[in-house]
Amino acid sequence: MGSPDTYTTAEVAKLLGVSTRRVRQMRAEGKLPFVLTEGGSASYPQTAVLALRRRKTGVEARKSEGGNFGGSQGGSFVD
Repeated sequence: MGSPDTYTTAEVAKLLGVSTRRVRQMRAEGKLPFVLTEGGSASYPQTAVLALRRRKTGVEARKSEGGNFGGSQGGSFVD
């Protein structure tokens, strides 16, 4: 799991409703900023991911609210 202000590849995929492969493609295309952790995994800034999600869906989630990607709306994100 990423830190409170970053997401893992799997978390980004779930939030955006795409595959992890597509997240890696977006990263390679320069559409999604990331940093590599010491272990070699990609970590994505929460602000960048949420901005991309807003543009894509018009919906925002906050990871800090109990880990529920639906935030205070109480809904869950459906693929």
